[in-house]
Amino acid sequence: MNPTDPRREANALIDRGNQFEDSGNVADALACYQQAALLAPDHPRCHLNLANIFAHLGRHAEIVPAIRHAIGLDPSYAASHFNLGVHYAAAGHLDEAAQSLRAALGLDPQFAHAAIALANVLEARHEDAEAETLLREFVHSGPLHVQAATNLALLLTKRGALDEAEALLHKIVQIDPACNAALMALGNVHVLTGRAQTAEPWFRAAIADNPHPQVPHSALLFSMNARDDLSTARIFDEHVRFGERFLPSPPLPPAGHANPAQRVRIGYVSGDFCQHAVALFLRPVLAHHERERFEVFCYSNTTARDTVTNEIASTVEHWREIVGLDDQGAADMIRADGIDVLVDLAGHTGGSRLGVFALRAAPVQASWLGYLNTTGLRTMDFRICDSWSD
Repeated sequence: MNPTDPRREANALIDRGNQFEDSGNVADALACYQQAALLAPDHPRCHLNLANIFAHLGRHAEIVPAIRHAIGLDPSYAASHFNLGVHYAAAGHLDEAAQSLRAALGLDPQFAHAAIALANVLEARHEDAEAETLLREFVHSGPLHVQAATNLALLLTKRGALDEAEALLHKIVQIDPACNAALMALGNVHVLTGRAQTAEPWFRAAIADNPHPQVPHSALLFSMNARDDLSTARIFDEHVRFGERFLPSPPLPPAGHANPAQRVRIGYVSGDFCQHAVALFLRPVLAHHERERFEVFCYSNTTARDTVTNEIASTVEHWREIVGLDDQGAADMIRADGIDVLVDLAGHTGGSRLGVFALRAAPVQASWLGYLNTTGLRTMDFRICDSWSD
């Protein structure tokens, strides 16, 4: 290629912009991408990088036009279709996401990330069988791709093909012993097959050197409740260690209610406001709250929505979605709502938001129903229970 070729100069600017972006310098990254687009306006890569930086900046209206411009310049560039599909998936437009990701795979059948993303979209559309078929074909068409194989193993676990899932997971950790998702999945398979005691080493391995150790640590705690070889003191101590590890330092002060004369505001936090045992137990409680004394809020941490979800949402006065918020954002929302009593319904199970409780989002916090043990958090003031549940 000619050294003065605009695309060569544009690529150098894009590479520099990528370095700025990786270091968190979004402004300089944007400047590099804009300069690259001026130098080589017909280069699809320039517009894809602009779309990515628009996403970082929250300039959502500009993302799709930038990607579509890249596709118009070169319809055979699989990365453009992939980026468009990923954007649509993140926005919840699953049909458009599937169409774009299929286009990317049609152009590049070995595009691993496109296959994985499409399988995730299919699963979100409750088309698990098609997602499994897609991942099987991809996993068995060449060298084992760790992420695709792990996702396949998770789908196999979901439908109860536990022997096949376990065999595949062992192959994965032989290739990548540090694959945290596969290590945790192996622990879960052991628990599901009545081997909670032998699950512990897998969970411990998933916790080690993990940038997000809270999830496998919660899985370990959950598994300990199914063991008869541990004392209650040992289980309690492990929960306390979890709380000490994930509490913010220094502890934040409790939030306060702006007007104590108002009705008591109760907030329920759960990832199970759908067809789930927790929601079914909760329904009569929500229906029978004394409205003249209590104002009820539900904070939902799931994208799943069904008739039970709709029933609960119509029963309470305030329905909030926190699935897309980080812990600080969710805590800020709860404080803004002036919640007096915040109730955790998940503990160390799926969809839990214990990080919100660790931030002391409400002056009084309690755990109930979803997890039959302590959370281990010092910011959890009470555990609601009775002789039947315990």
